[in-house]
Amino acid sequence: LALVKTIDAAGTDSPLLPGGTVVYNIEVFNQGNLDAYMIQVNDYIPTGLILSGTGWTESMGVATLLNEIPFIEAGASEVVSIEFTIDPNFMGTNITNDAEIESAEDVDGNNPTDEDSTPGDNGDPNDPNNDDTDATDGSDDQDPEDTEITQIFDLALTKVYTGLGDIDGDM
Repeated sequence: LALVKTIDAAGTDSPLLPGGTVVYNIEVFNQGNLDAYMIQVNDYIPTGLILSGTGWTESMGVATLLNEIPFIEAGASEVVSIEFTIDPNFMGTNITNDAEIESAEDVDGNNPTDEDSTPGDNGDPNDPNNDDTDATDGSDDQDPEDTEITQIFDLALTKVYTGLGDIDGDM
């Protein structure tokens, strides 16, 4: 199995500002020749994101699908989405969000060995193999997605007459 995480442009605010919504699509590929069942996916929630969509539950900074992906035929893929709100107090300009395949079963309910990855190992959060489903170093079951956040400021000026001095200019 392999995983690729991307930003869902249709569901994500543009520009993406603190307080805005970002939706990620997580596509799980079955690269093997056996069908996969009960595929569980985790999303590692970084500082700056607040889980806001449905279909996921959060515990200690990890979002987990409420209902596993029930079935992915050999050679096919399935997409699940996860929605976040950018923390209104977030002051940075980039957030990297990782997702990983936690587990999967074969037709008999066993957890088979994945040929080129280690599901559920809480891999390197700085995985350099973004969108790489061909990695053989154990990282194709995890994928980061960088999200650019736009920071703006809004200055205002108010001028108030204080009533000091007299109108004809004599003090």
